[in-house]
Amino acid sequence: MLIWVALAAALCVMAGRHAAEMLSTPRYRVTLPGLHGDLEGLRLAHLSDLHGRVTTRWGRDLAGAVKALEPDVVAVTGDLVSRPSQIEAVAEMLGRLHPPLGVFWVTGNHEYLLDPRARSRLVEALARQGATALDGRCEVVERGRGRLWFAGVGWAPHPRLPEIPPRPGEPLVALTHHPDLAEALVPAGAGLVLAGHTHGGQICLPGWGPVIARCRGGRRWARGCRQTGGAMMVVSAGVGTSYLPLRAFCPPEIVLLTLHSPTDMGGDRR
Repeated sequence: MLIWVALAAALCVMAGRHAAEMLSTPRYRVTLPGLHGDLEGLRLAHLSDLHGRVTTRWGRDLAGAVKALEPDVVAVTGDLVSRPSQIEAVAEMLGRLHPPLGVFWVTGNHEYLLDPRARSRLVEALARQGATALDGRCEVVERGRGRLWFAGVGWAPHPRLPEIPPRPGEPLVALTHHPDLAEALVPAGAGLVLAGHTHGGQICLPGWGPVIARCRGGRRWARGCRQTGGAMMVVSAGVGTSYLPLRAFCPPEIVLLTLHSPTDMGGDRR
């Protein structure tokens, strides 16, 4: 009997490891009020919770998978690394993406747990590869006459909201690690909030969803695209894993968003 139990457990572990490498690409069309016609159809790739997985053969293919989506901009919502030894590999992977409008990122709880010197090393390594840290900051990108603002809230016991400059009708995309911060970002003017942290539950049950959701919104906010307070929130199930290197009914993902103005929901114009 014990042999059969051990065999079943081993098969579950093998299946969970295999599921953790079955990359998916959910795609969403997002209406963003104020989006200029020159930004119509802009493609945004959303990554989250890498947890340093780029050091594996599967992880090394991640950059190619992102580039194949031809994003105009890449946003990474925290937990890029789990330990300092992964910093250079993650920075090098993001440096291979080269989206025309840049790479933006915020810290997650795993970066917060790094010692201060390691956190500084991470910021510097990513900056050398062209990735911009948005913890408590805003940046603007331009295409033609269109301007799109990005703001970020990094992980901290008392998160610092960015000072949003006056933006006459120009849209704002906010990055945060934890979905629970979305409600604070919408009043600041965010039309789109990107988050991670939940891993989509990582272990899910068919017909039920995440065993543990790790956010106030419960299973409903664990992954996917939701309306919240007049804005859209997209929660990524992430790329990596934590605690156990397994996933069940919750594949790792790169989320691709295509942005549209309310007045033009036609085809994807690049």
